[in-house]
Parts: sequence; C-alpha cells; structure tokens
Amino acid sequence: MKTPAQLDEEQVQRSAEALVRTHGEAATEICAQTSQRWHERGDHEAARLWKRFMLACRQVLSELPTSTGRGASYTGDPGEETDDVKV
Repeated sequence: MKTPAQLDEEQVQRSAEALVRTHGEAATEICAQTSQRWHERGDHEAARLWKRFMLACRQVLSELPTSTGRGASYTGDPGEETDDVKV
C-alpha cells in the first residue's frame, strides 16, 4: 500500500473526481475539514494529502459546466400535458 506522499497526481485527480461525484460542491469543505482533523491529530502527512484532494476538487468543480436550466429534458409522452421536467 502506498503512503500518502507516494500518491501521484493521477491518483489524487481520480480521488477528487470521486469526491465531487459523491459530495458535489461540498467536496472541498469535506476535504478541508478532514485535513484539519488529521492536522489536529498530529498526522501532518495525511493532512497534506487531504489538502491535495481539496485543491484537486476545486479544480474539478471549476471545470464543470454551470447550470443554466437548458439541460432540462422532458420525461413524459409528447402528447401528454404536463409540467414535469427532468433536470
């Protein structure tokens, strides 16, 4: 098993993408809180790793398209009268 310092940028990036998929915009805050907890416990290597995750999550989030409402799609029958849309 690799230590936190041995994780390459590709592994950090994949982890950040998974964190963003799971937690959305809260991913960066979760990483910051986790980093702080590791720092308080005296594991500075783990704290640095979670800071790397946090920075990578920010990057992933900055590259996501912003929601403009144009991504909504109709989910019903074309002949059916309804206001239901899938966002």
